[in-house]
Amino acid sequence: MWTAFSRGHLDAGRVREISLTIEKLQRDDSRQRLDDEAAPYARTHTLAELRRWLRRFVARVEADLVRERAETERTRRHGRVEHTDDAMA
Repeated sequence: MWTAFSRGHLDAGRVREISLTIEKLQRDDSRQRLDDEAAPYARTHTLAELRRWLRRFVARVEADLVRERAETERTRRHGRVEHTDDAMA
């Protein structure tokens, strides 16, 4: 991915999306596979298509961890009300 970026084949937005996805993966072999497969796909698809592909990629290569990842994200959910001036919250 970084080679493709440094050669101008990928823009910063695509590299950011791929990098955010790499952080979600837990296995080194999954990260390597993403690094190998994402750049060629990203070069020929829109950013929206890449985002969908990345979500499917994570679900496919680490399918056994999908439920665990969802539970982790569920525990991080929260809401907050902050009272401010002028009757606003």
